[in-house]
Amino acid sequence: MDLQYLTTQLETISSVKNSLLSYDKIRREIEEEFRQIELQNEFLEKCKFMEKSLEEERKNHAEELRLINQDINTLEDMMKNLRNEKETQQRKCALVLESLQSTREAANASMTAAEIDEQFEILEEEVKIAQMNLVTEESRSQNSLPVFPLQQLLPFFKTPQFNRSLEQPSRVKKCENCEAWIHRNAPTCSQCKTKSRSKNPKRRKNKKEPP
Repeated sequence: MDLQYLTTQLETISSVKNSLLSYDKIRREIEEEFRQIELQNEFLEKCKFMEKSLEEERKNHAEELRLINQDINTLEDMMKNLRNEKETQQRKCALVLESLQSTREAANASMTAAEIDEQFEILEEEVKIAQMNLVTEESRSQNSLPVFPLQQLLPFFKTPQFNRSLEQPSRVKKCENCEAWIHRNAPTCSQCKTKSRSKNPKRRKNKKEPP
């Protein structure tokens, strides 16, 4: 055989081999790159799913917070309305008490003029209402809210007369056991149920001697 021919064939075979090796190398690189791309796509899909789940959870929590805030606002409005209704009721009650006190004073004066040894007593509700108004004012003061004196809160309420009625020793007395304020002629204390003695027992009227 011709040596030149053999040499040419060997060179051709060597070139084909190198081409095949290069092709195989590039093929493996492409396969590796494609595998990496597929892995990245899978990871991206997982990230998208997680993002969607987190967004839904965020919306759910946002809705829950919105509902909670809505409930809080509703409750605050209800409390505000109840406070306003309570103050309105207190003012209305003060007007009724004013009328009651005026009527009682007039009736007591008439009985005194007629030498009737009986007097209308101060009602237990009057004491309770006075205490309730005091607690309301103290609560406002503690909450750093504007404090309105009872005279301004109840402009038609005769406060001086009401206080004088409470301070009159002939109207109320302290329980000897628990020191609670009770009616003058109450047989027992409404707080501790202890029997009490009348602070101002009825005085017998001296019969007038005939002239």
